[in-house]
Amino acid sequence: MKTLRVICAVVCCAVPAWAATNELVRVKLTDGAQIEGIILEERPQEIVVQVSMAGGTILKTDVIPRTNVVDVAPLSAEELASRAEAAAYDQTLRYTLNPTASYPSEYYAEVIANVFRAFISKYPHSPHAGEVAERLGAWQAEQQRVDAGQVKYKGQWLTAEEAGARMEREEGQRRLAEAKTYVARGQYKQAITVMRLLPGAESRQFVADTYRRWIADLETQQQRLTPELEKNRQRLTQAQTAVDQFASKTNRIPSLATSSDSKPWVGPSQEETLARNKANSDLQNATASVNQLQARFAAVERDLTQARSDARRYGIAPAEPVPTASNAAPTGKDLVQDVQAGRIDRGESKNPELLGQIADFFRAYWMPTALIALVAIWYFSRRMSR
Repeated sequence: MKTLRVICAVVCCAVPAWAATNELVRVKLTDGAQIEGIILEERPQEIVVQVSMAGGTILKTDVIPRTNVVDVAPLSAEELASRAEAAAYDQTLRYTLNPTASYPSEYYAEVIANVFRAFISKYPHSPHAGEVAERLGAWQAEQQRVDAGQVKYKGQWLTAEEAGARMEREEGQRRLAEAKTYVARGQYKQAITVMRLLPGAESRQFVADTYRRWIADLETQQQRLTPELEKNRQRLTQAQTAVDQFASKTNRIPSLATSSDSKPWVGPSQEETLARNKANSDLQNATASVNQLQARFAAVERDLTQARSDARRYGIAPAEPVPTASNAAPTGKDLVQDVQAGRIDRGESKNPELLGQIADFFRAYWMPTALIALVAIWYFSRRMSR
């Protein structure tokens, strides 16, 4: 124990108190290298040194084994002064003029007073003093321009009015390029939104041309959809006719009062069932195609109406009659009106496709429907007989 205390006392005496003073020291290593920094901590087997890099912007911590340390000594007063001067010069290098834009006058004044003049005042004999003074003059020259009402815009000194006008022109060109991209994609509404609020004859002309191009494109779509819709309606009529013709050939529901010599009723064959299912599938596909085309036609018609209305308000296009789709898809409201007006009973309904689907349902499921009807008749007859 006594020997251990002696060893610890020797080690502690050999450790200088650099960490307590935060003094900059130089650590010499066995390989000849030297490290300058502040000792943060000293341990029996190693020392921890904080090294400053990149003008003090980066701090690195090195843990150095004592076996690699030859000597630890503080820097001389001359060395410390040289390090401080170098750090102050590095600080001036962080401030550079923007080649394309100017700063506010207050920022120029702050940098000039606290960075450049402070360096020259403290280190007038520095080898960098001339360079710093030259940079100080450049900053002062720009501050004078800014105080006179000028603005550096993309490397050129302009008045505030000239800079604003140029920025407005360039913003207009940027928006024009963006709007042309929208037009190329067929997104006319987005193109108009981008350009509509910009002043100037060029933007107004672009908006007018875009409205006309949009309306012409919608009219072309409408003209293309009209024969396609008519073709699919004819296909739907043919599919409905095929289903009706097939239904007329199928066996009817046998009479409830069959005679003893009547032939037993025979249901449809497998081939007839497959043919009926195919006819129903064709009818469903044709109905879906017509509904899809009618929805597209309605969307184009809606956009065309809106485009013409907006163009008239903008003073571009004259008032034009809005075409109506007289054969538009029937809606639930149409069906209710047909029932209330009695058009279904007279065969005048606007919904022949819907009635055909109802009839097709009863033809496909006539047997369970007949059973339900017989049960209902039997139930009500028993109730009435009581």
